[in-house]
Amino acid sequence: MLRRVVTAFIAIPLLLVWLWVAYTYEQFWMVTLLLMLVTGAAAWEYAQLLKKSNLSVEAWPFALISSAAVGIMGFVSEAQILYIFALAALVVIASKLGRQPHIEALKAAAGEVLGLFYLPFLLQFFYGLFRAERGLAFVIGLLVLVWAYDTGAFLVGRRWGRHKLAPQLSPGKTWEGVLGGALLALVVAGLGLWILLPEWPWTVRLGHALGLSLLVSAAAQLGDLFESKLKRAAGVKDSGVLFPGHGGMLDRIDALLFALPVYVMYVSFMLSP
Repeated sequence: MLRRVVTAFIAIPLLLVWLWVAYTYEQFWMVTLLLMLVTGAAAWEYAQLLKKSNLSVEAWPFALISSAAVGIMGFVSEAQILYIFALAALVVIASKLGRQPHIEALKAAAGEVLGLFYLPFLLQFFYGLFRAERGLAFVIGLLVLVWAYDTGAFLVGRRWGRHKLAPQLSPGKTWEGVLGGALLALVVAGLGLWILLPEWPWTVRLGHALGLSLLVSAAAQLGDLFESKLKRAAGVKDSGVLFPGHGGMLDRIDALLFALPVYVMYVSFMLSP
């Protein structure tokens, strides 16, 4: 527990300062570099999980392709992002041709294409959010919202958890934890909208806080369960050891990956005329 807290107290301020400098001084390359590093580390761990699940995957090539894909996505239009994803998928598929027995090659290619969607494609939503008006505030809002859900679910589930959420996937997750995480996320969303949009009626802010917290909480929990599925298939507890007390990069961003597009779409709806 102590290592978990110490790691968080070091990593979170560094991340927030990095984002503040990038936004304040319009250094967009810092965001691109951050996403490339995060994607590369997570992709390497993802490939290792596939290998331990008996799929013939090469970790470093997949990590490099994923990192390059998310980097390029930061400098193209939204319409061209699908082209980059398709090109990366074709490279992955082509790398499997003629090197392995047919069924093993197909399984490995399918796993890597799924990984391209799971990592660089989902993470590229971060670019649009960061570029938006008051982008830094909304980025921090997303991070705090996901952290709030994770923290509330962890603390409430550990103290009062009785009813298992998905015992075959993640025995430690409980419905009580889900409720605790969602309630803390609601409080954070309410405070965030009160600060960001003080001109809106309180009833409107409360309604959006409720909708935003519920959707992000549900997406974050699904992201956590999906990664648990990957780890169960691989027979491991953590995706890596990059963060003492927390596990690997994938363990740290599993909830964020699913919550990010949901958050971006809801904020776009919320701010639309």
